[in-house]
Amino acid sequence: DVRHADGGMAEAQFRLAMALRNGKGVTYDTKAARTYFTKASDQGHVEAKVELARMYLYGIGGSANRFVARKLYIDAAEAGHAYAAERLAQAYRWGDDLAGVNQSKAAEYYHKAVDNGSLRALADLGYFYMYGVAVPENKAKAISYYRRGVAKGDGLAEYYLGSAYRYGKGLPKNEAEAMRLFNLAVADG
Repeated sequence: DVRHADGGMAEAQFRLAMALRNGKGVTYDTKAARTYFTKASDQGHVEAKVELARMYLYGIGGSANRFVARKLYIDAAEAGHAYAAERLAQAYRWGDDLAGVNQSKAAEYYHKAVDNGSLRALADLGYFYMYGVAVPENKAKAISYYRRGVAKGDGLAEYYLGSAYRYGKGLPKNEAEAMRLFNLAVADG
C-alpha cells in the first residue's frame, strides 16, 4: 500500500509502481509509476530495474534515455535477471535503440541469460555455437543447447534442431526427424 511504499519498502514501491503503470486499483499514472520504480530500483529491487529500463527506453512516464535504460538492464542482468540478460543479448546481436551490434557482448549476455534460466536464449546461444558467431564453432555444444530448448518446448530450438537434422549439421541427416521437429516448432510457435 501507499503507506509502506512511502515508508521506503522496496517491494511495496515496486507493487505500487506496477499498479500505477497498469491502472489496477489506482488511477493510471506513468509518471508516478516511474517515480516509484526509481525508488525501488535505487534500493536494489531487480524487477524494478527491468521495468524502469523499459520506461526509460520507450519514454514512458518521462523522457527516453537509452543510456540509462542500458545501465539498468546491465545492473539487472548482473544481478541474475534472465530477461534483462536476454534483452541485452538481443540488442547487441541485432542492434536497436538499446545498443549497437556487438556479437561478443551478445554471446556474453546469452550465456548469462541461459545461466539464469532463459528458455529462448538456449536456441540463440546454440545458434552462436553452431555457426561460430563470437564463440568458437562447436556443433556438439550447439546441439546440446538446442536439445535443452526442445525439452522445454521452445519452437525456435525445435526449428534449429530440425535444421541440424535436415542438413546434417552436427548430426547425421535425418529427414523424418527434421520434419517431426519442424512440425513441433509450428505447433509451439
